[in-house]
Amino acid sequence: MISRNSDNMGFLAEKKLKYYHVLPITVIGAVVILINGWVLYQVIELGNSSIIDENNLVENLQVICYSFSAVILLINALRVSKLTKWLNLFFGVTCLSFVLRELDVEDLNVPDLFILLGSGKGRNIMFIVAFTALFSVFFKHYRYALSGLKRLSRSPVVQICLLGCILQMLGVVGEENDMELLEEVSEMNGAKLIAISALVFVSKPRLLMDYIDTPEKE
Repeated sequence: MISRNSDNMGFLAEKKLKYYHVLPITVIGAVVILINGWVLYQVIELGNSSIIDENNLVENLQVICYSFSAVILLINALRVSKLTKWLNLFFGVTCLSFVLRELDVEDLNVPDLFILLGSGKGRNIMFIVAFTALFSVFFKHYRYALSGLKRLSRSPVVQICLLGCILQMLGVVGEENDMELLEEVSEMNGAKLIAISALVFVSKPRLLMDYIDTPEKE
């Protein structure tokens, strides 16, 4: 009897755990679908194309997604170590570069130092230095991670991020062919997927780290 009760409790605990894993994904998916539906309705049905204009709602959503990703990744980098820290820093700096690409810092009411570092040559030099330093550390300490790229491609974090990047490239296709709706919606969804992959990585780092062959436990 005791064994049966223990089995039942274990089953219920496992079922509850799965519920708490599925619920956030369901909520996030529903929000993404609702935002897309609302944007398409506004533009196609109501003719409100202003929301996909430069520096308007859709582009601002991209900035929010990238900013959110950069903040959680860079903060998380302070509490982890080794390759996990490097990945948080690399993706955090990458998301920050996306923020400054979308944001016209020179048009904001901010100190001159922020304008210098957030736009033009100052921004480019800052990220060249940052990425050079990051890649120097990677090839000195973590290049072993490159040996299992095929296995790494099975990581949910990588798959979500890659899908976001594909949508970003689709946005470039839309831009080159003067298809503004395709461009902005693709870039918006790409930004959302990258933000989701960052959130998954920070909350469940094993969904990435378990797919990397490491000589020692990170």
